[in-house]
Amino acid sequence: MALLTRPISRVSTWLLLGLAVVTVVIVAACSSGGGSSSGSGSGSSGSAVSSTSPVIKSFEFNPSPISVKVGTAVTWTNLDATNHTVTSNTGAFTSSDIGQGKTYSYTFTKVGTYQYHCAIHDYMHGTVIVHN
Repeated sequence: MALLTRPISRVSTWLLLGLAVVTVVIVAACSSGGGSSSGSGSGSSGSAVSSTSPVIKSFEFNPSPISVKVGTAVTWTNLDATNHTVTSNTGAFTSSDIGQGKTYSYTFTKVGTYQYHCAIHDYMHGTVIVHN
């Protein structure tokens, strides 16, 4: 009987560890911060990944482009150790400096294609395509 409790204990430990990891991922995905504003724009085209939580990692916005429905809040999370911004090329939205592990959110309220960049690192570019 002692032989059966040991493997069950290991399985239970791995199961609990797996559940803990899944819980952490879900909580991290649901958390948000930063400001929220209205969007505007015109035109919509191109193929894009559907996402509301792009990340800033290795000095890139990923994924990009992204495609969202009107009324969607997009939340960028900075995973780099250096500050970045999310700044619309047309001035429609701009974040303050986003530190490591911090977020910025913006709600897109009109159909359009929104190109943005990092004001600190001007070679970093991204696109949000908003559709009905």
